[in-house]
Amino acid sequence: SEVALQGVKTQVSLIELKYMRAGRQTYKGREGADPEKDEAPTSEQASACIAIITVKESIYMDFALFGPHGDRLIKRRRFEALVRGADGTFQKVELLGPGTYREWELSYRVFRTLCIMFDIIVPAWLDRYARMVRRYADEYPEAWGVIYQADVRARLEHAPEVTERLEDQYAGDLVNNRRTNFKPDRPWGSVWEAL
Repeated sequence: SEVALQGVKTQVSLIELKYMRAGRQTYKGREGADPEKDEAPTSEQASACIAIITVKESIYMDFALFGPHGDRLIKRRRFEALVRGADGTFQKVELLGPGTYREWELSYRVFRTLCIMFDIIVPAWLDRYARMVRRYADEYPEAWGVIYQADVRARLEHAPEVTERLEDQYAGDLVNNRRTNFKPDRPWGSVWEAL
C-alpha cells in the first residue's frame, strides 16, 4: 500500500526489527526519551523512508499519506486553498495534504523521528525548518495552501538541487584543499541547513 508517496506501488522489504530497535535507541540517546506515540514511525514508514533516501536519493515524504499512526489506514488528506493562477489571480483549488500547520507538524514530527533514529539529519536543522514553516503559518494563516506548496517544493524539488550543488562544492573543496563540513555519506543534514 502507499505509505510515503502517492501513486508509488513499489514494494520494499520491511526493515528488520533489530534495526528499528537500534534506531529507537539512537533516538532515545539523542533526545533523552522515546518518541511520543504520535511521533513514532511504523516499520512500514521506516522501510519506505530508507528506501526513498537510498534508492531514489530523495528526502520527500508525501504528508497527504505519511503521518502519525501510520499503522492505521491513512486516507489521502485534502483541503481547499487559494493559489495564484498563471494570470496572477487567486483561484480556489483542492490540494492533497495537511490542511493546517498543526496537521503538517504531526506528519513532520514522524519524519523528524525517522531522521534522528537513522542519523539522517540532526535535530537542530529539523527543528529550525519546522520553526520556519510555523513562522510563515503564524504570520500568514490564510495562505496555508501556498506555504504548504512551498514546503512540498522545497522537500521534493529544491532539496535534490541543493544536494547536487553541495556535492559539487564539496568536490571543489577537496581539490582545493579547503575545509568543509559537508558529509557525502550523510548529505541531508547539510541540505536542511541550507533550506
